[in-house]
Amino acid sequence: FFDKGQTVAVEVVADDGTADSAAVFSDTLTVQNSAPELSDLSLDPAVIDGSSDVTAVGNPVDADGDDIDVAYVWYVDGIDVGVYDSMLPAENFSVFQEVWVEATPFDGEDYGVTVSSSIAIVGNARPVVDSVEITPLEAWTDDLLTAVVSASDADGDDVTFVYQWRLNN
Repeated sequence: FFDKGQTVAVEVVADDGTADSAAVFSDTLTVQNSAPELSDLSLDPAVIDGSSDVTAVGNPVDADGDDIDVAYVWYVDGIDVGVYDSMLPAENFSVFQEVWVEATPFDGEDYGVTVSSSIAIVGNARPVVDSVEITPLEAWTDDLLTAVVSASDADGDDVTFVYQWRLNN
């Protein structure tokens, strides 16, 4: 209908079918800035584990077409963790903690309503086998062979191994 900054007034003339009244003018008003809005705020990935960073994803819109900045505040177990970007690095949370983000859009003039994502509970990250090597590198029929394994777990869990030796594979 209108653009921000436009001035609007109305002139009214009454008509009874025979004669018109004198014109009366309203006061002029200026169309104001519309605050931006943010919808569909969610976490990506939707299922969090201790091995992946989390990103806030939302849909900011501004009726005036202004550019929108979004301010973020990340929470872990109800505590502001001091991260104010769209991404929360994995080192800020661990297994079974609750993670969510609040986001507030800003169009350079007005702040929109702050929106909260749903709460995600951090799940367990799978361990990763980084390498496996058989020693000694040369084997004879009566040698004892050993598997040397290097593994990691993003959650810091203790890692154990299940070995399955294979012949002629």
